[in-house]
Amino acid sequence: MTAKDLFGVDILDIQLDFTGQTIPANGKSVFEDLGIDINEFQDKEVKLYGTNYDDLIFEYEIQSIVYTDGTTE
Repeated sequence: MTAKDLFGVDILDIQLDFTGQTIPANGKSVFEDLGIDINEFQDKEVKLYGTNYDDLIFEYEIQSIVYTDGTTE
């Protein structure tokens, strides 16, 4: 996932792994309570924390999908 500011400038790249989460065919899954610990000495993390949530743009790039039969895409 990439978090961007209001102007589309990258703030921070975050790796997410949803291993073990099964989503049914034509279904969806909602993940709540996701968060990261902010290190006050990491400028990118401080910028993310200090940016108004409504001004953030989130882009997700799926790198792989593993189906219940073990095949991958």
